[in-house]
Amino acid sequence: MRPLITVMCALLPAALTAQSAPETQLQQDRQAAWFKQDRAYSTTVPGAVDDPSSGLQWQQHAPDHQLSWASAQDYCAQLQLADSSNWRLPSRLELLSLLNYDKPDSAYDSPLFAGEATVAFWSGTVYDNMPSHVWIAQFGEGDMYCLMRVAQAHVRCVR
Repeated sequence: MRPLITVMCALLPAALTAQSAPETQLQQDRQAAWFKQDRAYSTTVPGAVDDPSSGLQWQQHAPDHQLSWASAQDYCAQLQLADSSNWRLPSRLELLSLLNYDKPDSAYDSPLFAGEATVAFWSGTVYDNMPSHVWIAQFGEGDMYCLMRVAQAHVRCVR
């Protein structure tokens, strides 16, 4: 069994902490189904995965290439999938909801993501104690950690 979460970001003094998340971020976080394993995902539209327990719809196939955080945000904003254009980067908690810590080789919670790379994916959540860093999820080990915004990682959009 994997460790629950490994956070690899240094903590800075409270005086350097960024402002709290806006109300929309809090709403997104409330939608995330924390650690609810083996949910009944479905695909009603080709290329998209529905999670009825959270009300979220995920991009099923992430692009193979890596992007900076700003480019990942642009990618999601421009994505046309499932007759919709309102895609975005998932919040940290939404991305965390895709992890299943009981799976030995891949932390994906659904076979609908089978065959996908088990690599690091961007979230839309900035790390409060280091605004130059953003939360990412590593789907090989099931870890969440922070990465500088200018670094490269993969993207999976949500709406």
